[in-house]
Amino acid sequence: MRKDDWKFRYAVEQMRIQRHDFMNYLQIIYGYIQVNKSQEAVNYIKRINRKMADMSMVFNLECPEFSLLIQDYMNYCMKNGSEFEFTCELECISNDFISKNIEDIKKAFDLIKENRVFQVLDKNRIYAHLSGEPHHFKLSLSNVNIAKEKEVLYDKSAEHSEILYSMSECSLKINRRKNDIYVILEVGKN
Repeated sequence: MRKDDWKFRYAVEQMRIQRHDFMNYLQIIYGYIQVNKSQEAVNYIKRINRKMADMSMVFNLECPEFSLLIQDYMNYCMKNGSEFEFTCELECISNDFISKNIEDIKKAFDLIKENRVFQVLDKNRIYAHLSGEPHHFKLSLSNVNIAKEKEVLYDKSAEHSEILYSMSECSLKINRRKNDIYVILEVGKN
């Protein structure tokens, strides 16, 4: 097996999940229409539209490997009953930079999906925010809307901080402030 085989399997698995989800969306909309609940169908379509807007933002980063990792995490959250909202300040991420660090980034995402990290976040809604530069960025996951509360990302006064994973250009940590929890994946050097 080649070192990059996981990427192809990952991409195919994500396409399979998307196809499955699409068929489910159609069945639910069809069900609403059959029982004359047109407003519920419209609301459901709006919800799907929000999800597709998030997915569009993820894939507009023009970095397929990183986009697939985020999409996989979004699917993981939704499968576990969480709403997921993605915001982004970056227009792109360097493909070469990601490729160089992809194994470490993938390991960090695997750790995020492990129960220990996922359990600390509020399961009802998870906010993800991507900020920084193409060669140094942070993906922050939280139970609060980070896009509206950005100052907490740069506030060094976390009541409790725990580093879960650290390699040369990739780190994963959990910060706690009052009732808020932030899982921060940082890639690149300052």
